[in-house]
Order: sequence, then C-alpha cells, then structure tokens
Amino acid sequence: MTELENAKEMLELYREAIKAAVVGNKSYTINGRSITRYSITELRNEYNYWQAEVDRIEAGMSSQTKVSRFVPWG
Repeated sequence: MTELENAKEMLELYREAIKAAVVGNKSYTINGRSITRYSITELRNEYNYWQAEVDRIEAGMSSQTKVSRFVPWG
C-alpha cells in the first residue's frame, strides 16, 4: 500500500467515524480497534490531519521540482 493509499484509507475511516458519531453511535471500529465515546472534535481533528496528508502527498506528486544551475560571472 502506498503512502497516498494509506492516507486516503485513514481519511475514509475517519469520515465514517464522524458519520457514526453524528447519528448518535457511541461505538465504532477503526482498523480493527473498537472505539467508544470518541468526541466529534477529536474525530474532526484526525480527519483534518488525514485530509492535509492526502493534500500534501498529492501536491508532491503533481509538482515537478526544477533544478537550475547558476554560474556567477567574474
């Protein structure tokens, strides 16, 4: 699994956890671990973290770094 795939998977897991928390479920499973009474604020913080990771990875994949040589005269 690539870094981007992992970040997208985690993002989706937290998206589902937020949905479950909003509808009133106080228990859900992320990566095989049962989580109970996780606050929506904490879930949103984790979601925002993983969204930023996805954005960072995708930006790094799409940008091309150009290298230039500078030779001073004189």
